[in-house]
Amino acid sequence: MKTKNKRSLITIISYTVCLVFLVVGSITLLSTFKEKEKVNSSIKADKVIQSKVGPKLTKEVKSKDIPNLNWDEINSISPNIVAWITIPGTKINYPILHGSDNDFYLKHDYNGNRDELGSLFIDYRQLDDFSPLNTFIYGHNVLIDSVDTKFTELNGYLDQDFYSKHKNVIIYTPEKVIHGKIFAAHSDTSDSQSNTKSFNTVEDFNTYKTFMKKVSDIKSDQDVDSVKQLVTLWTCTMKSGVSTNGEPFSKDESRTFVSVAID
Repeated sequence: MKTKNKRSLITIISYTVCLVFLVVGSITLLSTFKEKEKVNSSIKADKVIQSKVGPKLTKEVKSKDIPNLNWDEINSISPNIVAWITIPGTKINYPILHGSDNDFYLKHDYNGNRDELGSLFIDYRQLDDFSPLNTFIYGHNVLIDSVDTKFTELNGYLDQDFYSKHKNVIIYTPEKVIHGKIFAAHSDTSDSQSNTKSFNTVEDFNTYKTFMKKVSDIKSDQDVDSVKQLVTLWTCTMKSGVSTNGEPFSKDESRTFVSVAID
């Protein structure tokens, strides 16, 4: 009798454990499914605006005579869209926003809707007309089902071969089309010299350019003296390393800095 009761108890416990695992597994799968739905919705929203008002470019840009975008139509979608960036040959082809802080567009799209992939945006402390000596543009590093989104491909610039195939950057603004070339790229931290947005003197800017060229993981064909202005493209590297300050950093602290020399 005792043996039979013991077996019954073991059976009940086994079924209970299985049920718990089933419930937990179902909740996890549902959560993953919902997150994937959100991401897919974000990707679809990007494709909609890209096809509606984005540039239509081939992989190579052989001429600087490129027509601008329809800014009346773009501003009707969102007045906070201040520019558009595309890097021919990559999936980087997105509107650039400018908000009142550096938090909102980390988790919102160009319509102001909640979006886990966020948007590309200019540092809120800077002017949005690309007049600063070094304009910073932020974007997430998000790889979804082996599909690069937002600024994920910026980490390709830590490789010489990728740089050689994707040197050109085009930024559209309401006033003009800005052409740029990749100048330098490396991984560092947010508290390093790499993260410098303003300069007191021209000499300070020259020092910064020389520094970025020196620590770069790639060898670009841009001469330091020829660079008059920069745009810095920033994303998470997601790899640990050693900063230019000589201090080790974790993958969560790592940031990729891609310097673009603009005309």
